[in-house]
Amino acid sequence: MIPSKRFRAALLIGSLVMLTVSHAKGDSLEEVADDFWGWRAKYAPFTGDDVNRVERPGGMRSWSKASIELRRKNLAEFEARWKKLNPAQ
Repeated sequence: MIPSKRFRAALLIGSLVMLTVSHAKGDSLEEVADDFWGWRAKYAPFTGDDVNRVERPGGMRSWSKASIELRRKNLAEFEARWKKLNPAQ
């Protein structure tokens, strides 16, 4: 199933808003971790061994090229945020 243009646009806008808001105020380890685990739960694939270890929002997972590229970009941004954290705090 190919996601609609509206779905892809909403996905992109939502991801950008989430990342922009957290960057604007400066990150703490807790903020980066909360944002990452929320992102991970939203995009992690469903499996046959989907024991309720993590609450996962419902819906279909998109495996389109655009969706995967967006997830890779988000992951790189999380890594950049993590590397900017001050370990002394």
